[in-house]
Amino acid sequence: MIVRIFLVFLFIHEASLEVTVKGVIGGSVVLPCSGKADQRSIQDITVNWRHNGNRFVYDIIKGNTSDEDQELEYKNRTESFPEVYLKGNFSIRLNNLRETDTGKYSCLITKEYKKEEVKLIVKGHAVISEDKNNHKEDKLEDKKNQGAQTRPEMIVMFLLLISILMFM
Repeated sequence: MIVRIFLVFLFIHEASLEVTVKGVIGGSVVLPCSGKADQRSIQDITVNWRHNGNRFVYDIIKGNTSDEDQELEYKNRTESFPEVYLKGNFSIRLNNLRETDTGKYSCLITKEYKKEEVKLIVKGHAVISEDKNNHKEDKLEDKKNQGAQTRPEMIVMFLLLISILMFM
């Protein structure tokens, strides 16, 4: 019984830590990834970014970017921030977003045996509109019906309710 409670709370903890980034078609986003801030040498840094587990998005090998194995769909659309590698920041910017960019991105920091995941949602187009007072406002133009969307906090509440009912 204690093991079940532990597993439920472990699952809840993992579900609540998922990072979600939203972007619009044609725009750009930064996918966050951070490791230890005490990197000794740029040569020690190897980081691999993957999309949905197997798509090669971006690689940092021994502190240098490598596009050797990069999938064509990411060529000339990805960039990182080498000036902050030694501070443990391995985030990347993905430009000219496409709807097909939606999915789960993994950042694998080899030396630390660490994996971070980011969920990217891309939809609609950014539209700039002006009101009668000439105030500009960015709006999301999305012509598709999005339907019901699951929010992480709702999943956590549902799991908590189920675990309470299981142990009554």
